[in-house]
Amino acid sequence: MTKVVDADGHILEPSDLWEKNLEPEYRDRPIRIRMDSDGLEYMELEGKKSLCVSGGGFNSFGSLDSDIKSLRETSEGAGGPTYEESVPEGARNFDVRLAWMDHHGIDIAIVYPSLLLGWQDEVEDPGLASAYCRVYNTWLTDLCRPYSDRMVPIAHVALHNIEDAVIEVNRAARLGARGVYLFATPVYDIPYGDRRYDPFWEACQDLNLPLGIHVSNTPKHAGHHLYQGGFHSNYWWFNVMYNQDCQMAFTSFFQGGVFERFPKLSVGVVETGCGWIAHWLELLDSKYKITGHPELNMLPSEYFDRQGWITGEADEKTFPHMAQLVGAHKLMFGSDYPHEEGHEEPVAELKETIGPLSQEDQDLILGGNALRIYNLQ
Repeated sequence: MTKVVDADGHILEPSDLWEKNLEPEYRDRPIRIRMDSDGLEYMELEGKKSLCVSGGGFNSFGSLDSDIKSLRETSEGAGGPTYEESVPEGARNFDVRLAWMDHHGIDIAIVYPSLLLGWQDEVEDPGLASAYCRVYNTWLTDLCRPYSDRMVPIAHVALHNIEDAVIEVNRAARLGARGVYLFATPVYDIPYGDRRYDPFWEACQDLNLPLGIHVSNTPKHAGHHLYQGGFHSNYWWFNVMYNQDCQMAFTSFFQGGVFERFPKLSVGVVETGCGWIAHWLELLDSKYKITGHPELNMLPSEYFDRQGWITGEADEKTFPHMAQLVGAHKLMFGSDYPHEEGHEEPVAELKETIGPLSQEDQDLILGGNALRIYNLQ
């Protein structure tokens, strides 16, 4: 029987991680959490208040913990639990995390960040951006190392300076990282299809590290200009539209011919659901047949079949249909533990969702694909 792999788990970084561990030249500008005059927490980046990670939203990172849920239900805004009070023990204590995984029948968890899901396009200093990542990658791989057979760290690499990024992804791989989290909105608005990134894609290909384009917090999210008032006054809109950021980022790999230049580079999309992918590939193919494309020598769907993948939600009704349309070998699932949109019974929900599929296809989605894509076999 195949191992069950949660392909979208999360860690909650300590709020003082960068204050304690940044190199001396950057220590005056750490990522940190502060409190404003209204008693609301916000994340500080490069010495400035973040435009999107603030206002008490940190509590949602830990909402799968029942005790934290009760805290949130009885308090709003100032006076509610702080970020550190909201962190469920299993988010950092992997002995507790493994007990949760065992209870739900999960053998391995792929670990993405939480605080670091939103910062890259709010930081201008390339050296500082790289320093933030070095601190995180060292901390995460150290944390996962004693549990390396079950907790799989995903590196966080800033692409402000490509030479630094290549150095860091090689270092992170030596430390034990098995993949790379890719910020959904490219820094400096330079699309991922641009050739400036080629040395980094080449490094990831050579290291056999898959790239996961994960939903990300950004004040520049798709459609941000359509509703004025800021990120927090339009939080529902943001939560809908940040999926579009991932779709655009993924599509830019086709537009820029990245899959053609790097035929062994593995790129997927995480936490956007999977129901859109069949329609999107059909659209890309149809436009390619009409217009052609100077950077592509195959249909986009053929590149996807060779190099792409997608992580769906455990209760997604379209899961079995995507397996039929794009292939079960392209699909993984994630619990999103411990975030508020996560699943309290991820494996049970998924098994019910994909029940109509053959056992072979179910095994691929439950873990077989993740074992292959993240080179865990």
